[in-house]
Amino acid sequence: MVFFILFLSHLISDFLWQSREMAERKVKSYKTAILHAFIHFVSTIVILFICYLFTLKSVLFSFPIIATIAIISVFHFLLDTFGKRLLNKLFRNNVFFVFLADQILHFMLLFVFTFLLVPNYRFGNIVDSILVSNIIYKPLFMIILLLTFFMLLTCFTGHLIAKLFITLNHNKNDKESLEEVRVIEKTTNDVTEITTEKIKYPVEVNEYGKWIGYCERIIIFLLFFLQAYEGIAIIVALKTFARYQQLNQKNFVEKYLLGTLFSVMMAILFGILARAIFFIF
Repeated sequence: MVFFILFLSHLISDFLWQSREMAERKVKSYKTAILHAFIHFVSTIVILFICYLFTLKSVLFSFPIIATIAIISVFHFLLDTFGKRLLNKLFRNNVFFVFLADQILHFMLLFVFTFLLVPNYRFGNIVDSILVSNIIYKPLFMIILLLTFFMLLTCFTGHLIAKLFITLNHNKNDKESLEEVRVIEKTTNDVTEITTEKIKYPVEVNEYGKWIGYCERIIIFLLFFLQAYEGIAIIVALKTFARYQQLNQKNFVEKYLLGTLFSVMMAILFGILARAIFFIF
């Protein structure tokens, strides 16, 4: 339970409360990195406070717990500054692998504090005994799990796909257009005139695609979790039908297939993980 509280706080701090400008500036600016670490600290405290409202256990705000959260925030600051610079050198500024490695390091940090160091301060024992062992508070645990998977399916996977496309498209222009050629025949006084007409459909760069991806992954996740596998094929078919006019463009088809397959793969992987966790608890 304690791991999911910390992990949910990390996801909210990194993807919900952090703008693109802050993500870029915190690597070079210590002030921005400190601000982000403070946001991470506050987010964790807020989640614990919500747990307190459900449990009315003041021990959730004991000194060992607050101290542990503060230490994690300090390590978060170190990873966002020195760790990120090291990763940029190691992966030669490959944004996809830098992002993935950075998230893995944060995941490992939370894992270490939860399962290795934290029990010595009774942090994990206190929270788990309050929120997991007592059946009254299990709905709260399920809510935290659902929020965690929601963040993974939407913001985390969306950023991961975006970083993948940035890596693969170094010298390509995103503002492309689809050109269609129509042949028009006109017959006048037994004389047939054939003309051609070119029509361009612009490929717009906006927020709609991002939100479509969010909805797609959430629906596929729910369908897989409920074992309604045939519904996944229907969702993919509907998405393909909506993009029918653009499927004539080779470059778009490649991006479409890669984005769709990667999105479906992540939704299914998180669905497998969710079913395993809910089965255990």
